[in-house]
Amino acid sequence: MDLNLNNNIVFVGDVFLSNALKDKSMALNRVKECVGQCMVFVCNFEGVLFSANHRDNRNSILFMEENYLDLLKLGEINILSLANNHISDMGEIGLLKTIKLLKKKGFHTLGAGQNLNEAICPVRVTVEGKKISFVSFSSNNPNVGSISATISSPGVAPLIRELVIDNIKKEKEYCDELFLILHWGREHTWYPEPEQVKLSKEFLENGADYIIGHHPHFVQGSILTGNKKTWFSLGNFIFPPYQKIDGSTYKWSKSHRSSLILSFNHENDKISINEFFCKIGEVDGIPRKMNKTELGKILLKIKKINNLLENQHIYSRKYKNLYKMDLFFYYMVRLFSSSFLDLQKSIFWRYKNKNSK
Repeated sequence: MDLNLNNNIVFVGDVFLSNALKDKSMALNRVKECVGQCMVFVCNFEGVLFSANHRDNRNSILFMEENYLDLLKLGEINILSLANNHISDMGEIGLLKTIKLLKKKGFHTLGAGQNLNEAICPVRVTVEGKKISFVSFSSNNPNVGSISATISSPGVAPLIRELVIDNIKKEKEYCDELFLILHWGREHTWYPEPEQVKLSKEFLENGADYIIGHHPHFVQGSILTGNKKTWFSLGNFIFPPYQKIDGSTYKWSKSHRSSLILSFNHENDKISINEFFCKIGEVDGIPRKMNKTELGKILLKIKKINNLLENQHIYSRKYKNLYKMDLFFYYMVRLFSSSFLDLQKSIFWRYKNKNSK
């Protein structure tokens, strides 16, 4: 689909819409305050809009509320990336009905469809006379758990190296600028896997211009490859606490509540990129601007991560310990911030559903 526009493109992180947002008017004002005006708005739509038989052995099933979709109409064109693990939470029926409703509501969807050809189909726009394309893929490894589309069955565009590179090359025959959106990596960590760093360089060297990552629910670092750039994860953008299948309430830690917004401004054949940080609310999951202290802390953290990423050999050696440390702190925070009843529910559910997620 081709669309003629002017000026800027804004990317945000993971979005989940639920009744916990409560005051839609207040939520919309806060979201607009963080995003500002944009011509193209892009986010990771992390869930489904139709209830059906949910996936087995999954404790986190994300069912969204249709009446909050207006929170995502922030640009003249609004693109929702569906290449993620939660778009299949209600099976094939939930996925297909969600796509149908989103399109009816005026959104452009990306990264999922009734078959592989539909899932890999790009969204195309024209900004300041420049042809720009968006493509999206999701990993199906156990850390992510997406359900991949096939030639004859619904699902997401699978993050398979050869498939991604082939699609990048084909799309670059059409467009001047290509955004590659990837759902990948491990959750609850500041650090991308070394394999992601390697893959990102390959994808950029084969024609992608920018890579935008999702899934970890943390803001992660970024790296330059020549004059091209990868942001491994933008973190959560709108994501209130939610109830799990075991009956417990999942609440985000302080580290999960940092969020990165990217703005790509096109003017006079030049592009400027701006990064903005915000903080999602502990209770309502709605973003707000960071104060100076919060901003200083996150900038320092991201700078340290980026410095580590500059040397891939050293980073690969250190990664395992960095990830283990993040995981340790994650479980400690969960242990001391969850109610005793919620912990009981989670432990009992995991005991009953071994090898589950």
